[in-house]
Amino acid sequence: MIGTRFCRGCGQQVGCDCPSCNALMEAAAPFCSHCGANFSAALAAQQQRKEEADLARSVEEQRRKVELQRLQVEAVQLESMKKSAESAAKWQKIGSVVGLVGVPLAVIFPIAILMWLYSLVKASQVIRAVRVTGDEIYLRIAKKAFWWSAIPLAVGGVFVGAIIIFIVYTFFASLAR
Repeated sequence: MIGTRFCRGCGQQVGCDCPSCNALMEAAAPFCSHCGANFSAALAAQQQRKEEADLARSVEEQRRKVELQRLQVEAVQLESMKKSAESAAKWQKIGSVVGLVGVPLAVIFPIAILMWLYSLVKASQVIRAVRVTGDEIYLRIAKKAFWWSAIPLAVGGVFVGAIIIFIVYTFFASLAR
């Protein structure tokens, strides 16, 4: 039995902890005097546990790096969605104002149509984009802008179609007289 790690006379290591039970044992002994573990086998098992722990830490570190990169990509996508949704809403509102003012002034109304079309394109980009965490509000903004741009375009399209049909009908009716 040993009671110290180092020789009091020369300072050389004479004791160490057993890798199996952590009891103090002779450094040169092949087996632990407390648990009977084979020193070299226990040391190899301890080394393997250390290597496995190091590997697990490395894998976890890589997983965290990948997760951080994914979150950074999502943040960029979310910022892009935000800009597109806000742009769609802005142009839809401007188009509506111009459209209301432009209906009596037939010259300005085509500008409103262009604004609504631009709003539809921007809103569609957000609606078709890959979903990311936190995009719900921008998706709602984009859908609202989409429909508030699509409805006047559809109504305008029906109105223009009716005008064209009326013009064609009156033209052919005048030829028939």
